[in-house]
Amino acid sequence: MSGVLFLDDIDKRIRGTGTFPNSFLIEALAQLSVVLVQLESKPLEDEEIPLLGSINFSFKDCIKYKDESIRLVVKPLKITNTKSIIEGYALVKGKLVCKGHLGVAKVKREEEVR
Repeated sequence: MSGVLFLDDIDKRIRGTGTFPNSFLIEALAQLSVVLVQLESKPLEDEEIPLLGSINFSFKDCIKYKDESIRLVVKPLKITNTKSIIEGYALVKGKLVCKGHLGVAKVKREEEVR
């Protein structure tokens, strides 16, 4: 599964840093991974929430805002109804900028204590 993140749509206050934050890149890959897990297993039930268990990425290069877009790709390594291991990577102009793995789990939401 893949998606494209267009850097022109990023808020000007964030763009002032000159480079796209790595934490935003991981968040984008994590969100895409949750969608993949739901499509490959089953949608979240009413009381379920997705949790990231492990995140392990290496970054090859900084992403500059002058780059027009980032291609995000996630692939399942293992998916069950409750746990998954996902490989994710990002490309800018066909060049690998980061690669790694995410662990995603579905858990039942606990009732609030009042």
